[in-house]
Amino acid sequence: MPAFNLAFSFADNLKLRLAYSKTMTLLDLNQWGGGLNPNYAIDTSNPGSPVFRVTGGSSNGNPQLDPWRATNVEGSLEYYIGRSSLLSVGAFYIDVASFIQSGNIVRTDLPDNDGVVRNRTVSISTPVQGDGGTLKGVEAGAKLSFNDFGFIPTVLSNFGIDANITYSPSDSGAVDLKGDSIPFQDNSKIQTNLAGFYQDNHFQARVAWNYRSKRAVQQDFGGIRGLELYQQPTNYIDASISYDFTPNLTLYAQGSNLTGEYEKYYLTFPDEKAYNNIYERRFMAGARFKF
Repeated sequence: MPAFNLAFSFADNLKLRLAYSKTMTLLDLNQWGGGLNPNYAIDTSNPGSPVFRVTGGSSNGNPQLDPWRATNVEGSLEYYIGRSSLLSVGAFYIDVASFIQSGNIVRTDLPDNDGVVRNRTVSISTPVQGDGGTLKGVEAGAKLSFNDFGFIPTVLSNFGIDANITYSPSDSGAVDLKGDSIPFQDNSKIQTNLAGFYQDNHFQARVAWNYRSKRAVQQDFGGIRGLELYQQPTNYIDASISYDFTPNLTLYAQGSNLTGEYEKYYLTFPDEKAYNNIYERRFMAGARFKF
């Protein structure tokens, strides 16, 4: 696929980068032919011969899928403040011709548990083909090492900040039951990362906050057209420390999801709760040794 990249140096510390490409991402065998997992429930409408009838199911793959195809245009302006500090701003535009998303298909050819096909209409959750659309946005970032700034007190010279924000509205071309446009699945309009760090010859520490606004997860949930599954905005805070005792030995500790954030999902309307993914705080400590 064609790809072009250009870089202009207006000065030693100011650069403009431009890029154009057409991309295609092939699917793997699981996405094209993942196994079907039907669900069953006992049907006692005929007391003499009850049967476990098929009620729905899920499939990891779909043989009708096309590869991801997109045309991408992006540009960025980078200003280098010092050896370890950078300010940047950029914009991107992605024209997506085809993409894969979570959805549902209706099938009538699935047998009940006794092997008999009774032409029941059931909904199967599976990857489906999106209709295409556009994804565009702007992003800005800053990596500031206080050691690059002469006015910072020496006691703070080993500290720094690493931050970025992306604003990326999108439109999948579909509309939910509220009449709102459904964004691309797994894309959030706002994503932000902010980290503070400390680093010297032996000790390193980092605390990071990550935020993303709501995201679309699955269209036509349960086979109901326009019923979109969304994830509410999430915030995560992680931290890590390490100490290099020798060039070969490092002790470290890490903490993930320090605030015990849950992933909360709802169906089109925020009050229509779907389910939660509960993630506990996780801590890990260890040692790395280089031979």
